[in-house]
Amino acid sequence: MVRKFWTRLSFRLVVVCAIIALALPVAALAQTLFQAGLEYDANGNPTHLVVTVKNNETTEIYIGASIYKKGITDPLVQGVHSYATVGPGESVTKKYTLKDANGDAILAGTYEVALWGKKIPKEQAADPNYYFCKKWGFVFDQEKAYTSGWVMGLNATK
Repeated sequence: MVRKFWTRLSFRLVVVCAIIALALPVAALAQTLFQAGLEYDANGNPTHLVVTVKNNETTEIYIGASIYKKGITDPLVQGVHSYATVGPGESVTKKYTLKDANGDAILAGTYEVALWGKKIPKEQAADPNYYFCKKWGFVFDQEKAYTSGWVMGLNATK
């Protein structure tokens, strides 16, 4: 009787493990791939923030990228903010030039990149006076991925 119980239990366990093993690759295929990093010139100074996204979802997703020069006091106003839309099934690589609002190279600072699942129009936003609602007329929601890093070059005084 005890032996039958353990045989049935182990068979069920094997079946459950097999189902999970088969389901994992399918779930991985549905995930969006995301990578961000810096591109450097021949002198070792950063020139671009490079973001690569493969959207394996059935809806659009959005890239939000921000670059901050060393020493700024107001990241929202003084940061350089960009966004891009990635359609279902699309693969894109976006290059964001490392320059501040005045066009000066950013050789020292930080960056952050997020993937978002939803774009909310200003009229439907919780705070229509939020900086990005005012600047772009919408705000992002449903963060899917996030990364950040340092911008550092050989001449990292700017």
